[in-house]
Amino acid sequence: MRMRLIFTLLTLACGLNCSAADIKYHINDMLSIVVSDKMEIREDDAAYTKVINNYIEHSSDITVFQQKGLSNSDETATTQYARIIIRTMIDEECGFPAFDDGEFAQSDIWDLELACTDELAKGQTYISLPVGKVEKIGNGYRIRIRYSRTGTKGAVSVQIIYIFNHKYAAKIAASYRESEKEIWQSVIENAVNSIKWDEPYFSENDDSEANVEAKANYTDNKS
Repeated sequence: MRMRLIFTLLTLACGLNCSAADIKYHINDMLSIVVSDKMEIREDDAAYTKVINNYIEHSSDITVFQQKGLSNSDETATTQYARIIIRTMIDEECGFPAFDDGEFAQSDIWDLELACTDELAKGQTYISLPVGKVEKIGNGYRIRIRYSRTGTKGAVSVQIIYIFNHKYAAKIAASYRESEKEIWQSVIENAVNSIKWDEPYFSENDDSEANVEAKANYTDNKS
């Protein structure tokens, strides 16, 4: 159990950002994400985790969500595939862009597209090549790269998202089997779109009225 790093808040009533079937997770004292209860956090001591122990990376910086029931090798869960993998990073020298800095060079996007090759396991190949773009999300920006790849039971839809917050950064890899699109597409999209920094860092050199208002709005809308 990684209770020191991850605190789970069960939302019992419908609110502005969570339905009764959603769970809000706080990750490594950095950010939050709201995930459908169709998914669960992978626990280190679960039966399924022990089976794949030699094939996965273990780190307190990595949080994995998988289809609910997989930890206990539930029959339905073992026939499906969906993942959200969050890796958090800290740079004590604060070398990452501010949350509201969306000025990324095209060469940076290309480099991140090329880096998607590292996400492919042995024997996997691209079906559609990675395509990345900068997206506005709330009062900040993210880089999102989409592609599809082969899988043991058919094509898999993948998106890699990078978000930055001055001292902090996160890489989110979300994927699901395309034959199960009806089950997982909205679950994945809602989850990755719900991610919020606990304390977003806005550009120090932008004291414009619009930026001051953006900071205030983020605080007001933070759940």
